[in-house]
Amino acid sequence: MLSLLFLAYMLGFADRVIFGLVMKPIKAAYLLTDSELGLLAGIAFAASYAVFSPVGAFIVDRLPRRLVLPSAVAFWSVATAGTALAPSFWWLFVARAGVGVGEALLHPLAVSLLSDTYGPERRARAFGVYLGAGALGIMLINLLGGGLLAHIGREPISFPFGSLEPWQTLFLAAGVLGLALALLSLVMLRDLGDGDGHKTLVHAHDGGVAAYIASHPAVSAAILIGVPFLTMGGYTLNLWVIPFFERVHGWAAGTAGLSIALTCNAAAVVGCLLVGRFASGFRERVGTNAPFLLAAFGGVVFVACSSTALLVPSETASLGMLMVAFFWTFFTPVCGYTAIAEVVPRQLRARITGLLTLATGLITNSLGPYLAGVLTDRLFPATDGLRYSIAVTVIGSGLIGIVLLLSGLRGYGRVVRLQQAHEDAAPLQSAG
Repeated sequence: MLSLLFLAYMLGFADRVIFGLVMKPIKAAYLLTDSELGLLAGIAFAASYAVFSPVGAFIVDRLPRRLVLPSAVAFWSVATAGTALAPSFWWLFVARAGVGVGEALLHPLAVSLLSDTYGPERRARAFGVYLGAGALGIMLINLLGGGLLAHIGREPISFPFGSLEPWQTLFLAAGVLGLALALLSLVMLRDLGDGDGHKTLVHAHDGGVAAYIASHPAVSAAILIGVPFLTMGGYTLNLWVIPFFERVHGWAAGTAGLSIALTCNAAAVVGCLLVGRFASGFRERVGTNAPFLLAAFGGVVFVACSSTALLVPSETASLGMLMVAFFWTFFTPVCGYTAIAEVVPRQLRARITGLLTLATGLITNSLGPYLAGVLTDRLFPATDGLRYSIAVTVIGSGLIGIVLLLSGLRGYGRVVRLQQAHEDAAPLQSAG
């Protein structure tokens, strides 16, 4: 189960990162501005991802879970392949939106399944492995895609059905791999239970999400708003880091992709694999507040290192500081999903995750990339202006997220104790 979720998230994240790798040829092919690039990289994908995420949570709660994963992967893979063949800006927009619709089902499904499968002491590691797929997907696309672009240059590639530009080939290949994974998951999950007991609980608690949020406003705000703002800087940086090295330091796209893959993306993968150990250590030292504290601490380190990397004149120092920053990129989302598993009742987890996905789509994936593009066009139009646009985005979003997480600390421990007491009492009530 974890292996399939890992592969699905790796491929889904790779679909997003390809766009950042090939922004330059797409901009040239469609004569786009940086604002339009920001729309495609951010809002086109993220608005559909956000709007459809509550529907995705509804689907996860009510349909056979063995069918949700292959259907979602197949849908976004077709849309990814469609990106390669889009004849205009608006067809590109529709294709990127289709990717968002398909991927909106993945996180609610993963949180539901992993929370049911792993106990509290293993959840952070399970979520770390799952989200590590995103870091690995970024690394592989930058490594393989950057290597491909460096090797073939700008010449079209011939296929039996015609010729495609190198950037189109990357999208088409990702789409084909996704369809293969959808078929594999359909076969491997054929014996997975449908979660009927889970669906019964959901039907018995309709309307519970609003009541839960109203009962725990500070904790809910930290999870549903603080986590997306704190991850906004990392997502924006992931999308714009290659254009940053192209414009500010004069690197070629292929060289930038390879360098980022072997340093920054590799560091992010290592961070995901170690986040479980960090979480265990924090829990031993600070108790139940560990997820919020670890997320805030990682956010401080990420903001400090990434903003420094963007502003230093040395490309070597910039790459080194980014490597440290990327190590902490996925700590916040891992801690966010761990928090959901700890403080949200089982029957509400998919829907709360759907709301987090909605907020992530609107804040992390839409606002961040678009804001960086708009700031570059309007406030920092110089050749190296992108560095300041990204820095402003990273620092501003990071501060908002850190404040919200720290504001939720007092209520977090109390909600954890209430949830544990409720779960301990449930078997006794059933027995009675």
